[in-house]
Amino acid sequence: MIYYRETLERKIITGRESLMKDWLGFEKWFDFSHEHTFGGKVGKWLIVFGVDIIWITAATLFLLFVGGFGKAQLNVLIAHPIGQNTLYANLLTGTLGQPPSIGMVFFLACVLAPLWEEVAFRVFPIFLARKLTPNEPIEWCASSGADRGRLSFLFWACCFSSIIFGLMHGSVINILFQGMGGFLFSWLYLKNNCSYWSAVAAHGLWNFMVIFGFRIWVS
Repeated sequence: MIYYRETLERKIITGRESLMKDWLGFEKWFDFSHEHTFGGKVGKWLIVFGVDIIWITAATLFLLFVGGFGKAQLNVLIAHPIGQNTLYANLLTGTLGQPPSIGMVFFLACVLAPLWEEVAFRVFPIFLARKLTPNEPIEWCASSGADRGRLSFLFWACCFSSIIFGLMHGSVINILFQGMGGFLFSWLYLKNNCSYWSAVAAHGLWNFMVIFGFRIWVS
């Protein structure tokens, strides 16, 4: 009886660890031989963009039909070039004294923002997490050893920085949109061998698509 109970417990623990590895160690899903080539990096951009589009669509529909949000509110949350971000709003209105031009919006959202936001919310938190836990592998979920299946300190650092990233864009609701985007950009940064410029390029392209392509127009 004791033998069968111990066997069952081992199976439960093994199954739980396998589930953690399969679902939370998802960075392993997209390992392929040419992943560090230009084509491989673009492929991971497409993965991030695809997941984020699906997530934003689901969150938008939920807030629209369940949360009682209007199109104007969602437009500000998702795709407004300034949004609820008082930092950007004060910068533009204080400098220009009038509504910004399309060129200024492009520079602010697609050039300047990716440059400093990737440093503040991806490069620095990940660098700090790696310094604080130098013996941990660079992965979100331990895939081997005694800690197999355990979420790493790096994972929680990325979660925390993504939450702050979302809040910086306006409110708690922004965590659903920009916060999730920041989380995916953290994954992209790690998967692209901690390439800063790759992350900046992807971030700039995403902002361009959201602001000038996917925004919810108010009738």
